[in-house]
Amino acid sequence: MLKRSKILIFIGLLLQANIAFSQSKPRVFAQLPDKIYCSAEKFDAMFQSLAGQNITFSPGGKLTVYGNVMSNVQKGKNLQSVIVRAANFEGAVMQISRQIHPDGSVQFVGRIVHDKKSDGYRLMRDSDGLYYFSKFEVGDLVQECAPKNR
Repeated sequence: MLKRSKILIFIGLLLQANIAFSQSKPRVFAQLPDKIYCSAEKFDAMFQSLAGQNITFSPGGKLTVYGNVMSNVQKGKNLQSVIVRAANFEGAVMQISRQIHPDGSVQFVGRIVHDKKSDGYRLMRDSDGLYYFSKFEVGDLVQECAPKNR
């Protein structure tokens, strides 16, 4: 039992150190708002791009991504994912996926993250069906994965 307690304390300390480290990283999206609404129609052009192609993606608001398409992969007939390295955000990676459901409805999911920065965006959809990019802190993701005290 004592050994288990020591292991749990050690894991807790590692998680705290990781959170503190991620919060000390600089932000890449500091100049942009926390929430950026965008039009679902803007995503369609991304899925026509080819790997190696340079694109400009302006989904709405103040967000514009200039970058190189790293991959555009069709996974079956209902799922397609595009990954872009954003030159104007210090090489952050934007990943957007489109899923077509059996009823014909389309859903988009995605993120824009940088492995050496503390902030990023995740693509969300509100209760009215409107898409928006929501800013998040990398430390928040680590906290979501940490076990809760019981």
